[in-house]
Amino acid sequence: MTPRILLSVNEAAAALGIGRTLMYELLGSGQVESVFVGRLHRVPADALMAFVDKLRSESQGDASTSGGTTDPFHRNDDGLR
Repeated sequence: MTPRILLSVNEAAAALGIGRTLMYELLGSGQVESVFVGRLHRVPADALMAFVDKLRSESQGDASTSGGTTDPFHRNDDGLR
């Protein structure tokens, strides 16, 4: 069976282990690439890997510096991102 190259937003969120709302925030901000096929909003599977790779490289860079985080999943003390 050929692996799917386009995922629905819900499938992409599940693959990342996040909720649909946060997935739409990542798509809307351009942090995760998406495409439209007609009216269907789809996420290329390789866009998820690129996003994770970017998070990992930023995380490794942040380990050597002090200060704030660029992690989109990080919540500060008041519960806001």
